[in-house]
Amino acid sequence: MGTFGAKLSWLALLLPVLTMLLVAGCSTKVPILAEYPSRSPQYVLDGESLWVMQIQQGEKIKFEGLLALNVEADSADLVVLDSSGFILLEGELAVDQPMDVVNSLDLVERHGLPDYLSKTMQRVLFKWPSQSSCEKFIWSLCWADKGQLGMDKIDRFGPFTTWQVLYTLQKSNNQIKLIKYEIPLVGHTLFLKRIE
Repeated sequence: MGTFGAKLSWLALLLPVLTMLLVAGCSTKVPILAEYPSRSPQYVLDGESLWVMQIQQGEKIKFEGLLALNVEADSADLVVLDSSGFILLEGELAVDQPMDVVNSLDLVERHGLPDYLSKTMQRVLFKWPSQSSCEKFIWSLCWADKGQLGMDKIDRFGPFTTWQVLYTLQKSNNQIKLIKYEIPLVGHTLFLKRIE
C-alpha cells in the first residue's frame, strides 16, 4: 500500500504540471506565413559551397573549422577540415538516414562529431515544415518570418523550442549567407558562414 500511495502522490503532483504545459503549448503561437513554403527555393542549399563552421556550448567555442558541402535534392556529401585545410571527416548524408562516414580521424570519432553533424545537418538541410506539421497539437515544426533577417525554422514541444535554424540571406544575390542552428534549452549553437 505504501508504494502505491507514493506513486499516486507523484501522479497528483505531475498532473497539474502536465496540464499547465499542454495549455501553455496550445497558447504559444509561432507567426506563420500566409503562403507556407514547405521547401522554399531560397532556403534550400543546392550544389557546392564552403562554410566557416563554429560549434559553441554557451560562450565556449568547442570547434572551429571549415565545412565543404555538395548538396543534391535528397543527399549531401560533406567534408570537415581544420583551419589549415587538413581533412578531419568525410561523410555522405541522405534524407532520414544516419551519416555514412567515409573517412574520419579517431579523435573526431571519439568526440562524437560524425553523429552530431549527422543529426544537425539533417535538420538544417532536409527537415522542412509544412502547414500540417505547424498545426500539430504538442510537437510542431514551423517557419517563422524574421523580416530582413530571413527565416527561422522552429521545432517545438509545447511551449519549449527544442531546436531552431535561422537562415540569413545575402541581399545582393538572395543566397543563404549565414545559418545558425541552436538548441536553446542546453545553450548549444552551430554557426555556418558562407565563404564566397
